[in-house]
Amino acid sequence: MTTWVVSDTGGWVALGSSGLPASGVTPGTYGDSTHVGQFTVNLAGQVTAASNVAISGGGGGGSGFTLVARTTFTSSVSTSGTTFATGANLLPSSLAFTGDGTTDYFVQLFARQWSNTGASGTHNRMSVNYDSADAGIVADYAFAGSGFSGSLVASAVLAAPTAAAHTVNFRLFVSAGTGTVSVGAGGAGQSMPGVALLYKFA
Repeated sequence: MTTWVVSDTGGWVALGSSGLPASGVTPGTYGDSTHVGQFTVNLAGQVTAASNVAISGGGGGGSGFTLVARTTFTSSVSTSGTTFATGANLLPSSLAFTGDGTTDYFVQLFARQWSNTGASGTHNRMSVNYDSADAGIVADYAFAGSGFSGSLVASAVLAAPTAAAHTVNFRLFVSAGTGTVSVGAGGAGQSMPGVALLYKFA
């Protein structure tokens, strides 16, 4: 007795003794935590191609970022330098990474507080020190006389760094007086450490 099945063109073909005609698709399981299965189905409802496609992007509630580098600093930094060139770096060592020419990076800095000894209107400024050059001011605070501000938060996007090694730091400088970013080792009665984080976009 001959069994007939629908062909991929919509006609009828005899079923061989070994079962359905070979589809050419590699047997196996498709799709996992980082891939989604992609399939091609013909007119007869047969799977004729199958592959794994990597899941990309920040969808599904993900953050869209990957942490590349992190550093903490526990020593307060003071400066009376009035330009980027005469200011002082905050981090004891720079955040280091290697770009690929296409991926963007995101850098953040957190510290408990900053202060200045100058008169009212004196500014503390924070710039991103990118490959030892000024990449732009990311925080600027004018004091109402000598005193402390609240927490310091600064962030910046580094657009598609070249395919080479790069470094990032944060540099404090002032319009007048002496500016200080205050951090410590933590614990009772002590300032908390500062932290700098470097991410790349997923």
